[in-house]
Amino acid sequence: MKDEKKTKFENNSHSIPEFMGNKSLLLFTECDSCNNFFNKNYESHLAFYLGFERSALGISGKNGVPEFKHVSDKLFIRNEKNEIVIGIDPESDYVKIDPIRKIVSFSLPKNPFVPYSVYKSFVKIAFSFLPFDKCANLKSTQVFLKSKLKTIEGREVNSTLLKYTIKNHFKKMFIRIYENQIKEKTNRPKYIAILGYNDKVFQFHIPNKELDDIDQPFIMNCIQIFDEAYDIEEINFNSTNLKRDEVENFTFKYEDLDSSKMETDFFKSLLKKKNVD
Repeated sequence: MKDEKKTKFENNSHSIPEFMGNKSLLLFTECDSCNNFFNKNYESHLAFYLGFERSALGISGKNGVPEFKHVSDKLFIRNEKNEIVIGIDPESDYVKIDPIRKIVSFSLPKNPFVPYSVYKSFVKIAFSFLPFDKCANLKSTQVFLKSKLKTIEGREVNSTLLKYTIKNHFKKMFIRIYENQIKEKTNRPKYIAILGYNDKVFQFHIPNKELDDIDQPFIMNCIQIFDEAYDIEEINFNSTNLKRDEVENFTFKYEDLDSSKMETDFFKSLLKKKNVD
């Protein structure tokens, strides 16, 4: 705990980043210094990791729906008067259009991000929702989040997440935290978090040494709480190097297509989003 008389609490700290659509859930125990550290080192990378989906699905952040522009300059996505505007270099392999079924399928490269920073951002979100007394008991997690280390007590933290897709989108983002009721330390996490965002679910643990046996191989099974979950992936976010080759596949239906408008070297398509598969 920091001395509140010496530490500033002037900025709004969000338990879930504002760019994910959170406007109201604030943290009053996170000082400005920590907030700046998390924004710079973790959440900026999470924003890049989720960048395309935020723009394509119209998720409003601090400054409205963000424009997505890939570093290759071959793709942009922006919101104009509640319509999704997508510009794509016609020579790229990013998109396939099925005019019969009125389906657009994307295979899009993400902007560069650091995987381990994305993982820590997820952990920080979940840690923010633990009851205060439980947070206070997890000193090792606090130290882990406030540093750039990949270890707790000299043991490397397993940064594996489970990611899967559900058929129907969540109308609102949500997070659930499950607590292992076994009293003794085991290699199964004490706390497992599930974060639902759009049509994606991320499952991960809250690493600590106080309640978990960090000396044993890590085991985390998928918590089956959704009947229509598919594309279950086990993703390791262990790398601290900038990742430049991540690709996201995305499909949605459109009502109207206008390919007659050109903008520089882009094939400009006005897609009125109907629904996402």
